[in-house]
Amino acid sequence: MDPTDSQSNSMTESEDLTQYFRGVHEVLEIDPDQGQGQCSGQAEVDLLSHKKHCSKRDRHGEFIPVNDFSPGHLPSGYHDNDVYQLVKNLAALTVKVAVKFTSLDRPAVVPDTSVPYPCFNLRGKNSLRTGTGKIGGFRMHKESDGVPCPCGACRESGDPCAVWGEVEVLTAKHVIYDDSEAQAASCWLWYDEEQSPVVTVTGWKVDNRTNIHLDYCLLHCTTHNLEIFDRLQQAHIDFTYHLLVASEKFGSQRDENKITIIVSHPHGCTKQVSVGRWVHRQVFMEGITRYTYTTCTCAGSSGAFVYRLGTEVSMHPHSGSTPAHSYSGISLEYS
Repeated sequence: MDPTDSQSNSMTESEDLTQYFRGVHEVLEIDPDQGQGQCSGQAEVDLLSHKKHCSKRDRHGEFIPVNDFSPGHLPSGYHDNDVYQLVKNLAALTVKVAVKFTSLDRPAVVPDTSVPYPCFNLRGKNSLRTGTGKIGGFRMHKESDGVPCPCGACRESGDPCAVWGEVEVLTAKHVIYDDSEAQAASCWLWYDEEQSPVVTVTGWKVDNRTNIHLDYCLLHCTTHNLEIFDRLQQAHIDFTYHLLVASEKFGSQRDENKITIIVSHPHGCTKQVSVGRWVHRQVFMEGITRYTYTTCTCAGSSGAFVYRLGTEVSMHPHSGSTPAHSYSGISLEYS
């Protein structure tokens, strides 16, 4: 069955949708007690070695390597170059989030529920965990601003870099819980092929807008490499342009075509594109929503940006999955 086929059981906010958002979060955990938790160098999790253990192994063929993605992978009638360019720009802003520590403050369950919270069993451990994120915000800092670079290297040296870039990454709260995890996190840029060079920005803190109930996190990162900073800014400009163009073209059809696209790092490996359609929408108040969708995701996809064709502004992070669907965190949206 085509994963983008329309679903006849689509629902809206008028129905009780709670059951559709009770599943398994898709952060990829590696317990160091199992001998796979090395957190130095380029410690990686190989998709092929984990494939046979993945409950979604029969759907791995739906992942499209980012460099192979073409307009032909979009549903019939939407082989549109602006949408294709939008996805390519989204891919340029998509990062693999690698975290090497689990906070002692992680709760056992989501507050006010009985739902287990991810990674509680790894609290205080130097364990490797991977998810996905999307770069969105930028700020350049200079010594004259009076804001010294807060990265670990600058803090330890006592001689902070005079000019540094701040990069904001959207991901899921269960991927990065608090500042202690943020400071043990790095975001891999442009990890598109196995031979891609390792280029990272370093975690610093989580934004005060981070929220456990929304499963939404803004991770602030630092970089001293201004060429990286400029390249990311240009990718964001290009993404925003094509986002607006696609919204003009397809905004009136977004609740008909329901096309939902995700770029992520499943199993902590190279960047993949997956295409499906949304199925359920839950509205909490005007413009505050979350979704389920047929778009393929796996462990390591948590935190990926969930793009619905025709939507101009939304920041839904991928949160988890049930046997039937994947689902997002809660976010503002409008077109």
